[in-house]
Amino acid sequence: MIRRRPFFRSPRGPSPGEARHSAGVRHLWRGRRSGEARRLVCTRPPAGVRRLASSTKHGIPAGSALALGLCAVAACALFVPGLLSGAEAAAEPGGAEASSAEGSAALAEQAAEPVVEQAAANANARSDAERAGYGAPFDDTAEAPSAGTLLVELPWGDGQGQVGLARPQDGLTRGPEALSVAPDGRVAVLDSVNKRLVFLGADGSWSDTARVGLAEPRFLAADDELLYVLDCDADRQLLTLDWDGRVHETLALPELPDVVTGLFATVQGPCVEVAHADVFLMGVDQENTDIITAASGRGRPEQASLRPVAGRPLDRGLGTVVRATFAPANGLRLRSADIERPSLKVTKAAESTPALAPGRTVEHLVSIDGDGNGGIIVGMRLLAAESPDVTARADGAEVGMTQPCLLLTRMTDSGKGHRTGDSLLLAEASFAYLGQPYVVAPDGRVLQPTADDAGYSILVHCFVDAEESAPAAEVLP
Repeated sequence: MIRRRPFFRSPRGPSPGEARHSAGVRHLWRGRRSGEARRLVCTRPPAGVRRLASSTKHGIPAGSALALGLCAVAACALFVPGLLSGAEAAAEPGGAEASSAEGSAALAEQAAEPVVEQAAANANARSDAERAGYGAPFDDTAEAPSAGTLLVELPWGDGQGQVGLARPQDGLTRGPEALSVAPDGRVAVLDSVNKRLVFLGADGSWSDTARVGLAEPRFLAADDELLYVLDCDADRQLLTLDWDGRVHETLALPELPDVVTGLFATVQGPCVEVAHADVFLMGVDQENTDIITAASGRGRPEQASLRPVAGRPLDRGLGTVVRATFAPANGLRLRSADIERPSLKVTKAAESTPALAPGRTVEHLVSIDGDGNGGIIVGMRLLAAESPDVTARADGAEVGMTQPCLLLTRMTDSGKGHRTGDSLLLAEASFAYLGQPYVVAPDGRVLQPTADDAGYSILVHCFVDAEESAPAAEVLP
């Protein structure tokens, strides 16, 4: 489908494990450059946990800037073209005055090179986008991103009501790498650094924690009864737990054709997405089974079997799936399919080419999700607008760039194509890697994790129905 690139990177580059992970976690499809029950008990949150009422508006916390970029994943995905590397100049004793003019000129030339390259790359992206009708780069001064409502803020740490933050000298600064929302509104946060799950009530109140016996837990999916936690790098295992933290099953991940980019909970079991293209329903390989002790969930993992699914699940019922491709020159193409259970056979399929983000330059697709009402939410990352005097400093900072944003558009299936409805703008302002940049809840709300020096926050955004929807997209034969 498309080559993958990572989306975040530290100035010194990721470790091998982080590089593998960055290939499978963040954004979905790349564009021109590219080639996922216990009753709620409302307890008082422990000390340090700040929670606001649902009516309270809270701006996105400002954090230190993390090097953002284009992905090596499609992914997920995490490493950007356009990340400017700063030029470092070391003064030599006794020669500063004699070579000051030459040194300054050389430094200026060296610092300007990445800017010229990035400007050319952005110009090419804009040219492709303009030919496809996607217009100019996004200017976040013209339309303010959604402020959202603060659901919860968890401080950094390893205690009750806290989540872990890793700030290695060499590698990604990272916090919780996934979150998931159950149909009843409960929230589970994958505290990857502390290797545990943090359970929150529907109102954001802290509920409990559960240890996860995996070396590098990366992905999380949940429904009202079960949670699935996946380590696709180190242990290569999938844990199935309940909301009380009891392990029900451990599956050994079989060899996959590419990196994992998504995990989904369905009525037939967990589905794993590979390279934003292939989706598989995971189950127990009956020919290679091992009994796991029910009390502890320990023992030798059972070997997982894989059954292909026609696309990315849009709901827990696994009744509708979707595949999407995007290129600036060609736009977005959606292929949706209805499938029957338990055979997973396609009973009805349709393709369409909806026109999204008119007048803006789309850098890449981020995610495709169901809205809980039979519709689709398409997330795109918009190319940041440049001021006329883009320059670079020796510390590697980008100057003259407005903040990049995510554009989420809700679409409905009219029977004659996908009809474009209302949209949301989300600012990207996190200083740590947090996995998927947002999660769509089963009821259509959008939960966005953010991070700053104070801690890890979850913002809730809601769509407002547009008075008039755009015409239905063209349905392809």
